[in-house]
Amino acid sequence: HGALSRGVKAGAWGHAAAFSFYPTKNLGALGDAGAVTTDDDQLATDLRALRNYGAESKDRYRLQGANSRMDELQAAVLRAKLPHLDQDNARRRQIAQAYLEGIKHPQIVLPAAPKEPQAHVWHLFVVRCHRREELREYLASQGIGTAVERVIEALNAFPCA
Repeated sequence: HGALSRGVKAGAWGHAAAFSFYPTKNLGALGDAGAVTTDDDQLATDLRALRNYGAESKDRYRLQGANSRMDELQAAVLRAKLPHLDQDNARRRQIAQAYLEGIKHPQIVLPAAPKEPQAHVWHLFVVRCHRREELREYLASQGIGTAVERVIEALNAFPCA
């Protein structure tokens, strides 16, 4: 949320964009929430119908949809957080820059510094290390939380016929 590419914010790069407001995101609700952005009026009309069981109006169903409306509590939380997003992302950039400049261990591979420093919002700061578990244990002993994404490992283990 708030990322830029060539001066254009995420959500405006294509025909439509989907956003997750999962609690751990830069702009997170208290629970599950999401949104779609588009500048296409017909697509916006269709999306509004799809999120409400496919209803175009009270008794008219043109599409087969689902109940995918954001509840009022999630909307209220996001509305309160949204004005702070740019400031929060700027702080994330400062922290990421400090990590990029300060972590010099030869066994830790840092993420590539972005060509457009003001464009990246650093939702995650992902490092790689061959001695991952030892690094995690050390960081935990210093009060630093970590998480391991096992998506690649799971995909590599998936049997393909």
